Formats: sequence, structure tokens, C-alpha cells
Amino acid sequence: MTLRLRISLAVAVVACVLCGCAGFAFDAYLASATRATLAHALQRRAGRVEMALAQRSFDLTAPGKSVIPAADEAVIQVVVDGSLRYTTVAAGRVDLVSPTRVAHTVGTGVWLRRSLPQWHSPHLLLAEAVTATPGEVVVVGGSLDQVDDSLRRVRYALLLGGAIAVVLATIGAWVLARRALRPVDELRAQAEQMCQGPPDDYLQIPRTRDELAALAATLNGLLERSRASAEHQRRFVSAASHELRTPLAGMRAELERIAEPSRQRAEVDEGLGRLAGRVDQLTRITEGLLLIALGQEATLLVRRRHQSLEPIVIAALEDERASAEAAGVAIAFDSDAGVDVDIDADRIREVVDNLVGNAIRHAPHGSAVTVTLRSAEEGAILQVRDHGPGFGPDLLANAFEPFVRGGRTNRVEHQRCGLGLTLVRLIVVAHDGQVTLADHPAGGAVVTVRIGSRAALESPDIHHIERTKCPT
Repeated sequence: MTLRLRISLAVAVVACVLCGCAGFAFDAYLASATRATLAHALQRRAGRVEMALAQRSFDLTAPGKSVIPAADEAVIQVVVDGSLRYTTVAAGRVDLVSPTRVAHTVGTGVWLRRSLPQWHSPHLLLAEAVTATPGEVVVVGGSLDQVDDSLRRVRYALLLGGAIAVVLATIGAWVLARRALRPVDELRAQAEQMCQGPPDDYLQIPRTRDELAALAATLNGLLERSRASAEHQRRFVSAASHELRTPLAGMRAELERIAEPSRQRAEVDEGLGRLAGRVDQLTRITEGLLLIALGQEATLLVRRRHQSLEPIVIAALEDERASAEAAGVAIAFDSDAGVDVDIDADRIREVVDNLVGNAIRHAPHGSAVTVTLRSAEEGAILQVRDHGPGFGPDLLANAFEPFVRGGRTNRVEHQRCGLGLTLVRLIVVAHDGQVTLADHPAGGAVVTVRIGSRAALESPDIHHIERTKCPT
């Protein structure tokens, strides 16, 4: 069922309910008003009869029942002491009101509905006691034929008019819904064409400045983000394929050289060592790719405990000290006392290893890498600075992209996989923190990590990253 049809049916149902309620209310009001008009007329007629009785216009002293024909064929009877003494031709010689009912007219009037064979329609009767002469009761009546006929005509008109109103409302709703949903059909047609057209097409935003225009703009924004995400994934897969192909090609070449019959034992051992290095490189790449994939799927786990950050940084610096000495780089560390945060020690250790390792690789011979740890009101601030060439404007723009590398380093290229800063940001974001990169005014690169701190945990807690994406 189309939306236009659902709207039209809904309008039809609402119109039926409204017309039904309005017709019922109008019919009830009209019936009450017409009956009230008839009752008022009967009261005036009873008053005129009472005045005639007071003036002795009727001879009520004659014995038996007298029949006086009325020119208007009005229904009039006069009862004296329970005996019918006066009646009109239209009223007949039968008591219209029983003696029991007549007895109840003292001090008040009695209304009743009655039908007789000589009457073509029911009559409304009023029996009212004459206040001037005790024992006399006036009975007047009026036909309900005009009232019922008027109600039948009005009900027929209401039924016919209501049906016409419902039909017109339904047709109007269909036309208006079709006109209002025409831009939606146009947007849908454009979307179908986009499936087969150029990949950079966008929806045309209507000039109506209404909700549909806002929807089109939102969809265009969604398309832009989707295409950017798809392009990012394409570059990521392409770079990952290239990074994996390089060590695999090197391993294949090493295996071919080792398989040569003329190779000596020492050459074979040397080739196996190079193979082990290639395997280590592949392991680092695959582990980094797995971590990035977990972050993109929001399934990366961090087990946060309230603990001191200083021992973790010191342990990482001790492990990197041998590499620093080989590169001729000194390591300086400065820390505040009591820097306690809620962290996953293993994940934060990866962050420190990556940052310090990158700083050592880019630091020139004879320089120093400075690591500072400061306590902040909402957590901790870790800063790593080297005196190398810095990031530069081009690298700062996409430093967090996977497989993005800087300039020359102090280590061989195959030991790097280009995932360090990507993993650093992924882990820091999982700890409610942020990473900023900058070039120091005096030269070198500065990486600042801010880690948020929650209240101390009573027991170990495992937190899923609700929304962690690889930076684009």
C-alpha cells in the first residue's frame, strides 16, 4: 500500500468520523429543537383553552359528552372531575389521557406520546390542570408528523452531504498527497539514476526550503561521508596490500637464494636470519591491522585499572634505551609525583613504545629525546619530543593515516610498518583521551597525549569502545 493511499484512507476515516459525529449532534439538536417548538405551541394552545374556559366559551354544564368540531382540526379535550366533557373531532370521543394520568396533572403538566387509528401519525399530548377552576383538566395535542418528516429529510441530507464530503475529502487528500510527495518521487528517481551514473553525483536539493530540502541535504552529506569512507577503505586496502607484498616478495627471494645448491652454511644461516626479520615485520603489520579492524568494528577491549602511569613509562624507556644508544640518542625523562589514572597498562605501554620508538628513529645522532609526564586536573599529560626534522605541514595533515611514514630515520626501513600513530590514536581514544601533533618552534616533533581519568575502580572493568574509528 502506497503512502498516498494510506494518507487518503486515513483522511477518509477521519472525515467519516467527523461527519458522523457532526451529523449525530446536528440531528439530536434539530430533533430537540423541533419537539421543543411543538411543545411550546401546545402550551400556548392549552393557555388559550384555559382562557376560553375562564370566559365560559364552552358549555360544560350539559349532561354527557359534547363534541365541538374545531376549524383547525386541533386535538383538544376538557376533563371535569375525571369525566370527559369536551372534545374536538380530531381528538375523538376516547379519553386521550387516562383518569390516573389526569389525577397527576394537579399542580403540574403531563406529557405523553400516543397514536390512534384515526391519526395518520403519532401525537404529542399535554394534559394540564386549570388553575382557576379546580377539577378541570385541559388536554391538547399536536401531530409529530411534521417533526418526523423534517428529521427524515435532514437525516437524508446529512447522509448524502456527508458521503459527498467524505468523497471530496478523500480525493483532495489524494491530490494533495500526490503533489506533496512529488519531490520524494523525484529524489527516488535521482537515487536510481545515481546507481548507474557517475560515482560523484549528488541529489538535487529542492528550492522549497522545507523538510524535503533538509532531507536531500542530509542525504547528500551521508553520500559524501560514505564516499569518503569508501575512498579511505580503498586506500587502506591498497596500502595494506603493498605493505604485505613487500615482505612476502623479500621472503620469496630469500627462500630462492637459500634453495640454491651452492649456498654455504653461513650464507644459509644469514638468509634464515633475514627471513626471521621479514616474519617479524609481517607479524607487526598483521597485529596492527587486526587492532585497527577491532577499533573500526567497535570491539576493541580495554581493561582499565586505577594505577600509576610513571612505572609504565619508565619500563618502556628502559626497553628502548638500547636502540637509543645504538642511534647515538639520549633519553631524558621528567615526571610529576603521583600521576595516577584509569588505564589498561598493556595498551598504554604500546602507546609509549610507539611514540618513543618513532622519536628515536627521527632524532639525529647526538641529540636527545625528551619525555615528560605531568599530572592534570582531569587525568595525565604525556609528551614526547625529539630534535629531528619534525612532521612538516604535509605529514601533519595525514599523520594518523595507516602506512604513512615520515622522512629519513636512523633505523632500516623494513623494521617499520607505518601503523604506529594510527594505533596510538586508536588506543588513546579508547581511554577517553586525545593525541595532538605539532612541530616545536626550536625544531623537532612534539606528540602530546592527554588521558582522561575516571573515579577509582573497585574491581577490574572491561570497556568496549562504543565508537572508535580509524582517523580519516
